[in-house]
Amino acid sequence: PAGTRSAPVGSFKFENVRVPEDHLLARGRGRAVLNAALVRERVLAGAVCVGIMERALDHGLGFALTREVAGVPIGTHQHIQRRLCDIKLRLDTARGLFNGAVARAERGESFTLEASQVKMYAVRAAMDSVVDTIQICGSYGVQEQAGLYQMLLDCLCSTIAGGTEEAHRMVIMRELLRSQ
Repeated sequence: PAGTRSAPVGSFKFENVRVPEDHLLARGRGRAVLNAALVRERVLAGAVCVGIMERALDHGLGFALTREVAGVPIGTHQHIQRRLCDIKLRLDTARGLFNGAVARAERGESFTLEASQVKMYAVRAAMDSVVDTIQICGSYGVQEQAGLYQMLLDCLCSTIAGGTEEAHRMVIMRELLRSQ
């Protein structure tokens, strides 16, 4: 795909394949094993997004402090400060959701709800944060050497990979109803 370079995508087809009995994994429990793996993947996607937001904040803050217009750093302008503050708030919120999901997993508790929350929130927050960083940087933000376009593509691909926002909303709602 255009983004998410660490996730190669391709098609394959099995025909007339025989799997020896001693090579079978999770016989009769395949769906449960797959679901458990997907829940963990959602949390890991949140970690990736936290890293993207950290990089976006560093990039935007560095640019805002060094780029001057009429001898004044653009970081002194309120609209630039608002974007940087929004990125920081999203970053800390996503990190908190991630830490909460990991804590539940470490205690051996179910973390399906938290995994979908962190995946859904962190991906959207990372995408919004990269867009804010691009806007802080102006025309430099869309130049190839800034590297921000690749971060944006990674975020965009992550809105689909591992489940869309709509799918995670269904999981979150199902888990909320289950707890009632």
